[in-house]
Amino acid sequence: MNFLEGKSQAERNKIIAASLLGVLALIALYFAFGRGFFGGGSTAALPTTSPGPQRPAGGDRSAGRVPTTAAQNLEWISTPVEYRPGSFGSPDAGRNIFAFYEPPPPGSIPTQPTTFRTPEPTPTPPIFVAYVTPQNIYAGGRSFRLEINGEKFSRETRVYFSQTQLPTTFISEQRLAAEVPANMIMVEGSRQIYVQTADGKLFSNQLILNVQPPPKPQFQFVGAIARRLGNNDTAVFRDTEKRDEFSARLNDVVANRFRVLSISPEAVLLEDVNLGFRHRLELFRPAPGTFVIPPPVTAPQPGFIPGRGFDPSLIQRINRPSNAAPANAAPQDQKPDDDDEEPNDGSDKP
Repeated sequence: MNFLEGKSQAERNKIIAASLLGVLALIALYFAFGRGFFGGGSTAALPTTSPGPQRPAGGDRSAGRVPTTAAQNLEWISTPVEYRPGSFGSPDAGRNIFAFYEPPPPGSIPTQPTTFRTPEPTPTPPIFVAYVTPQNIYAGGRSFRLEINGEKFSRETRVYFSQTQLPTTFISEQRLAAEVPANMIMVEGSRQIYVQTADGKLFSNQLILNVQPPPKPQFQFVGAIARRLGNNDTAVFRDTEKRDEFSARLNDVVANRFRVLSISPEAVLLEDVNLGFRHRLELFRPAPGTFVIPPPVTAPQPGFIPGRGFDPSLIQRINRPSNAAPANAAPQDQKPDDDDEEPNDGSDKP
């Protein structure tokens, strides 16, 4: 081989190995793709005719017939439907591989069932509060003296008003007294009252004292009449229920409860004569079109009958004296007055 001359032994081995690999590749392509890969002749496939339908050998022609529509419907109706819901279930998710069961340590599982304790009833307070005086308190009033009546009081017991301890005066085992400041009744609402010792070992039942709003005037200030002397001014009021108007001067008592202290064109200052509360009554200014003054009540006119209307004959009967004769009556002879007759003294004189 001339192409191997001048080559070393290693180069010759490489050339021989490459040649063998090429031959093996050609052999593999031949077995994979056949002769067509190398340009060989191809054999043309000749069409062959399929055999025609043959009749059954026994002569039975019903075996090759197509069933009719009625026969097919009968088969569908008569064939039972096999329904198995269990076969359509979803696959099981299996165990969570990230959740590991850790058994409890030995001895930690209780061997006896857990017992629940029945709640005990609230113990009876050792101190009893029956009632307090006064029982009617108005918001915004002055400080007042609160008296607690009950049983089993001692010198160590203290009065609590809305959970605030008050300076307590021990009077007897059935009576205590405390001074309630005015700032604790500024707002209306309910207040808790109870008695207990400083350490809380002895306590009483709770009572509720309602702080009510003070009564307010049930009338409106609608105007004022000012005079030269300031102490003679007059205020005009209107009752909100009866819609009646009335007037009052300084120091007058309105509605048997509120005294007029001052009168101005803008407001009136009133004082409750029973409780001492003062109320500032502003001038009533309704919005335009929202207040309608009721028409004055007038007396019925003569001759007017409710439900019937005007009757002129009624006026004639009212204006005519009871002993007057009708206008169309005939005149009658007048009798002489009794004063013209002579007195009858029993003597027969001509």
